Amino acid sequence: MMKLLLDGQEMKSAEFGGQTLSELIDGVEKELAPERVIVSMLLNGEPLENSEERQNTALPVQELDSLVINTQQVGALALNTLHTLTQYFPELKSSVAACVETLQSEDESEGHMSLSTLVEGLQMVSSAWHGIARFLEIEGRKPVDVIPEMNGFNGLLADTLRAQQNGDIVQLCDLLEFELVPIIEQWETHAGNLIGEMEKQEQA
Repeated sequence: MMKLLLDGQEMKSAEFGGQTLSELIDGVEKELAPERVIVSMLLNGEPLENSEERQNTALPVQELDSLVINTQQVGALALNTLHTLTQYFPELKSSVAACVETLQSEDESEGHMSLSTLVEGLQMVSSAWHGIARFLEIEGRKPVDVIPEMNGFNGLLADTLRAQQNGDIVQLCDLLEFELVPIIEQWETHAGNLIGEMEKQEQA
């Protein structure tokens, strides 16, 4: 019989229903919602990643040795994500400066690779904001108030792509240096304000 540990507590898989790994995980997620979410899983002692999960969805539960599931309260997860963002923003600004320097160098291909990496980081931050807004509960704030203004960022991404396609390195560097950096700084300030509000709310 498979050993199921949920936040360190041994459980019976039958409590959550399902004959396959995928059905079992779905059952656990439904039981946890909306207060908690799964943050990590170990299948037979190995980390269970999304790609691996897709490959193992049809595995019968009785053929598994163990499944360890760790969860977190949604509010705590959102707050931790905010703290992670505040630590990441200085690194992101440094990446912008490095990208501009590389684009202005003679190695244009390396500059475009650096830009692609930067855009991936920005898109990750943008997605993180939506997750934070979904789970972070601040008195007096609606989810839409938790997400910073994104119109300028989305427009900037479109302008950046256009400048890259046109091979306009001067405009590309100006967009990154003079428009993107202020947006990142705005996000940084916004995240700090949200953390301050959460701390006051917890102390009240």
